Amino acid sequence: MKLLKTIKFQKKYLAFFTVMPLLLITSFIQVDCPVCSGTGMVSNSLGMEKVRIVEMESREIGTMYHACGMFLMYGYEVDLTLENKGSQDAIGWIKLVLVDFKEGKPTDNRYTVIEVPADSSWEFQFSVWFQSNHDEKRVTEVRAEVLTGEVPDETCDGTGSVPLNTYPVISNLKQQFQELYAAEIPWVPPAFYEWYDDEDTGTGAFIDTPELE
Repeated sequence: MKLLKTIKFQKKYLAFFTVMPLLLITSFIQVDCPVCSGTGMVSNSLGMEKVRIVEMESREIGTMYHACGMFLMYGYEVDLTLENKGSQDAIGWIKLVLVDFKEGKPTDNRYTVIEVPADSSWEFQFSVWFQSNHDEKRVTEVRAEVLTGEVPDETCDGTGSVPLNTYPVISNLKQQFQELYAAEIPWVPPAFYEWYDDEDTGTGAFIDTPELE
C-alpha cells in the first residue's frame, strides 16, 4: 500500500518536471500573433478590412469662393456602393479625395462615417465640399478609399509575434481583442470646413466641423 502511494507521489513530480520545461521552452519560441496576423498592427474600425468599394459616381453641384476670396470651394454629390464580405457588421471611415484632373494631384480630403451590415451591399449618397488651393476654377474629380485606421497591436506590443505558450489563449480570444480595439481607440480624421450663414448680419464664413452632413 505504501509502495503505491510512493509511486503516485513520484508521478506528480514526473508530470511537474515534464510540463515546466515545456512551458519554459515554448515561452522562447515566437509565432505570428493571431490578432494582427503577424503585422503588428490592428484595425480600430470594426470589420472595415472586409469592405470594398464596388461602384462610385460623383457630380459637381457648384463652386463658391471662400469668405476671404483666396480660394475656391468645390461641392460634389457622391454616390457610393459598398460591399461587406465579412461575417460581422462593419463601421468606419471613408476618405474622399478631390483630385486636380490636370495635374493629377490630390487637392483636399474629406471623411465620412459609414456602416455596412455583414455579407451585404449598400448604397450611400451624400454631399461634400472640398477646399482648393487655387482661386481659379479647375477640372476636378473625386476619388474614394476605405480606411481601416490601423494602430499598434498591444497584444504583441506591435512586434507581430507572441510566445508559443500563449498562442492558444490569444487565438481563442482573437475576436474579443479586435472588438476591444475598435471600441476603445476610435480613429478621428482631421477637421474640415462647412459654410455657416449668420442670419443676423447676413454674412457667412467657413467653420471647422467634426463630420460630414
